[in-house]
Amino acid sequence: MALRTSDGGLARAWVGQQASLAFVGAYDIPAGDAVTSDFVFTIKHGDVVFTGTALPYRRAQRVNSIGGVPYGYYADICQSSRTPEAIKGLDGGIDPVKVTVEALTPGCVLTDQGWLHNYLAGGSSSWASYVMSVYTDEVLEDPSYYGADWGMHHHKCGVGEVPNTLKNGMEIAEVVGQHFLASYDLYPAMCETHFGGSQRFLLQCAAIGAATGCLTGDSDLGQTMWMYNTHIQKEHCMRLGFYGHDMQDQMGCGHNASYRSDQSCPYELRNMNFPDQAMHVGHVGGYVGICGGSAHARGAAYSTNPVIKLAFADHEHIQFDWRYPRREYGRGALHDFMPAGERTVVCPAYAGGITANIPPMYEKKR
Repeated sequence: MALRTSDGGLARAWVGQQASLAFVGAYDIPAGDAVTSDFVFTIKHGDVVFTGTALPYRRAQRVNSIGGVPYGYYADICQSSRTPEAIKGLDGGIDPVKVTVEALTPGCVLTDQGWLHNYLAGGSSSWASYVMSVYTDEVLEDPSYYGADWGMHHHKCGVGEVPNTLKNGMEIAEVVGQHFLASYDLYPAMCETHFGGSQRFLLQCAAIGAATGCLTGDSDLGQTMWMYNTHIQKEHCMRLGFYGHDMQDQMGCGHNASYRSDQSCPYELRNMNFPDQAMHVGHVGGYVGICGGSAHARGAAYSTNPVIKLAFADHEHIQFDWRYPRREYGRGALHDFMPAGERTVVCPAYAGGITANIPPMYEKKR
């Protein structure tokens, strides 16, 4: 799992090598034979489903890495817009705030805790618990709903209907940012839980981006307000995190309007696939929710790719229910899942069916 998370291209090449060696051993084919060469080439370069785009050369990663999967794909993988809780939305439609905070979960787990955790530290640091503050304790719901309610009351309109101007975005960012900073003053225990300046920065930025994207339906403006909050919080707290943690964020407002390949690209197509992206702990996963909330606030059925949306929609036959990613990751932490399909003697096949291992407490929710 660590290998596939860190470098999908390398794993594919190694599989081709091992399969070819097994073929050589089974049929006693002399090494270097043309048949072996063709077999190796076919396996290493066979058709596979690629969702990860190319990364900058300095990342030293091969093809199909998780770091190259666009944020919009993660938003489409999440199926929270199909749940009864999300359908009964703020103004009678789909609740984009609910979609946003649920989409943050796979974004944080797969990109930050999975790919970035292994890529930068080899899986040896405490980052796995660092970014859990984003999708636990429902800490994002309060400021996100606060911003959405304030925006609809202030502009006298529904979600996705606020004009996507810089002035409106700055108003939303300042209101939500001040509300979030005041919460840390009112509830010191929350400040102790979010022990790092970069943690508090991530949560505030994610709430501002979610509220702005949900109200305007513009993911690029939501990301710009994420960057704008950098200056708001730095003025309040004098710092954001450690080292150069805020470098890309402070210059991001200008770069968001640029589609030059070294500075930016359409927001739904972003990940670690351009050099100026802020690749910091606690950053990567927070970007994902802006795509999902903005798309559904506009009334769109998907964020970026309908094929990705449909591929993860079959919750009856996929063991991981992507309608409730936060709940499912909690089940994983409790070791609640069992292997499905054919396995070896070490890990036998689970004969109880895909849904037979669900505890009674979750059965009604499904």
